[in-house]
Amino acid sequence: MSQYIWRKRIINVKFRKANLDDLNRISKIDELFSKNTMGKCFLENEIRNSDISTIYLLENKNDLIGFLIIRINDMKAEIVNFVIDLKFQNKGFGSKLLSNVIKDLKIKSVKSIKLDVRKKNIIARNLYEKKGFERLGINKSYYLDDDALIYIRYL
Repeated sequence: MSQYIWRKRIINVKFRKANLDDLNRISKIDELFSKNTMGKCFLENEIRNSDISTIYLLENKNDLIGFLIIRINDMKAEIVNFVIDLKFQNKGFGSKLLSNVIKDLKIKSVKSIKLDVRKKNIIARNLYEKKGFERLGINKSYYLDDDALIYIRYL
């Protein structure tokens, strides 16, 4: 647990891996803030398949701040989804969550992290670049309304 200043007060934030008890809270944020929701069934499968997938959470005692889903195959990770609750966006919580995930993946000896991000999502792209991700390429028309930029970070 670490302390963080938010709305001129100190809150305690906790980084941990999700379990089935977290499913409703994760699903709620996914539905409210994701343009392409993964769905509750998908999220449940990700939690149950913990040998290849991990859902990381950042929370305080009252709120789920956000989550990040990682899949690992052959010591290479892929970010499947990354959502921060709207009221916590642009406050550094996404950076904190991503930093903790990177730290955990290094401990697991993962070699790289890859992701796709909407070309229009400048805020997310800036975060990834700030965290050392490099642009690898582009996936034209990956989304219905946008291209996807492919990023990678070697660990």
